[in-house]
Amino acid sequence: MKENKFIKKYKKSMIKIMNRINPKWDKDVVEPVLDKMIDKNVRDPEVTLHNNYTNEMKQTKLLSVFDWALERKPIIAGNGTFYKNQHEAINPIARMLEGFLNKRKKIKKEMFAIEDESSYAYKNKDRNQGIQKRNANS
Repeated sequence: MKENKFIKKYKKSMIKIMNRINPKWDKDVVEPVLDKMIDKNVRDPEVTLHNNYTNEMKQTKLLSVFDWALERKPIIAGNGTFYKNQHEAINPIARMLEGFLNKRKKIKKEMFAIEDESSYAYKNKDRNQGIQKRNANS
């Protein structure tokens, strides 16, 4: 358990905190006490991970999930759901939204090129850009 990345990071953090509480404490004295506390209190239960996108399930240990999260740095929702970061995977909804906004921008540019604001062409472009705006906002 002492080789676990999460436990190592936790230990380093706790030693730093303990040294702030009492700067006179020697790290060589604090570390063995902390090791005993970790050995006595830390549990590593079995957990089941479920990927509802691929419908795969995997059994693993909780500390290995913590290590994975430290390494990969996923977006973690409040309910414990992991999401890939934007640079790791294509987000189809974001792409669709970009499409609506780009199309709206193009239509607005065409609309403002029309000088007569009361013309059918201007009003039609205004209506179309509004549709793209509603699409992006819904």
